[in-house]
Amino acid sequence: MSKTSRCEIIEEMRRKYPEDRKIYLSHLKSISELEQAIQEYVSFYNHERFQKKLNDCSPVEYRETVAA
Repeated sequence: MSKTSRCEIIEEMRRKYPEDRKIYLSHLKSISELEQAIQEYVSFYNHERFQKKLNDCSPVEYRETVAA
């Protein structure tokens, strides 16, 4: 992968997740580290982050409650 495309990927992540404090893009040394950080963030977002608009449930818990 060219250096230009790596920079583009990192810039895209900065635009999509500007408020996230878990993904420190300046400290990532490879694409695989970026992929791992994204997987961890998505897991956190879907399973551990409770939202008031979802009755103080995580997105997964809310989906399971609604589907039941």
